[in-house]
Amino acid sequence: MPRGMARVVMVPSCSRQPGMFFDVEWEHAFLRLRSGEHQRWPRRSGLDEQRLTLCTPAMRLSLVAGPLRLLDGGFPDHDAMMGTAEHNLQ
Repeated sequence: MPRGMARVVMVPSCSRQPGMFFDVEWEHAFLRLRSGEHQRWPRRSGLDEQRLTLCTPAMRLSLVAGPLRLLDGGFPDHDAMMGTAEHNLQ
């Protein structure tokens, strides 16, 4: 596949969920959230800064909604999931 082309990542799932589309900006937003200021994330020229600016809050929102959905379903470790949700609200 030529460089710069979008990739579709399909992860087999027993719940029959559709695959998700990931792009470079989404992955960089993830690395920035995971590593914070403590590590250097891979640098790549040509990133769309507007997309990167959109991906970061979208990922944070996902990291709030996911734990709250788990809590709604009776997840056993309430404090851990609530901590994850609260951390990503900041």
